[in-house]
Amino acid sequence: MPSLRVVQRAFKGISRFYDAAPLQAWVYHPAHDVVRDAIRASAGGHRLPLVVDVGVGTGESLRWLPDVAERVVGVDLSWDMLSRAREKRAARTWLVRASGTALPLSSGTADVVMSCYSMHWWPDVGEGWRELRRVVRPGGMVLVVVPAVTTHFPLPLRPLVKRAVSRFIMHAMSADEYAALATAAGLDVQTLQRLQPIGWLVHARRPAVSSS
Repeated sequence: MPSLRVVQRAFKGISRFYDAAPLQAWVYHPAHDVVRDAIRASAGGHRLPLVVDVGVGTGESLRWLPDVAERVVGVDLSWDMLSRAREKRAARTWLVRASGTALPLSSGTADVVMSCYSMHWWPDVGEGWRELRRVVRPGGMVLVVVPAVTTHFPLPLRPLVKRAVSRFIMHAMSADEYAALATAAGLDVQTLQRLQPIGWLVHARRPAVSSS
């Protein structure tokens, strides 16, 4: 897995075309549609007190998150991404530069923590899940969209592709592997949903505090 410095340098270049219409329409808008619907269903027609988007990128989610949340916090490691996200920032929205494995947020404060196509860049996926669990309130929801990197390759080539991608580019894990790490972090995985053409949604909740 590349260092955080390498990832930051990569996103300095990526930020220049991240908002390109074909990329957004093919990859990010479908993921955001599914995540938005899940948040709306959980909110029951009301705005949730706080939703956090980890890996907010150039801020496409900021176009709709204020409709479902009273307060929105967008987190990203890249200054270049955040500078573009500021252009889309609405009222009641805050942007923070931080890693997904070390969020500068109080424990148990977010009603929903979401992350779309970001976790595979984080240095430690298991630590990332633990950090998301820490930040979300008991009974709160965690929605993480991850890429299906290796599933488009012939089965005999997948282990080789996975090793190469994980070493030089990003984590190349299956949806089941992501879900297993979420469970190990103490989250209850509700569903794994395939998002065509390239991703999966891991829908989880932090267990509610027992009444006893």
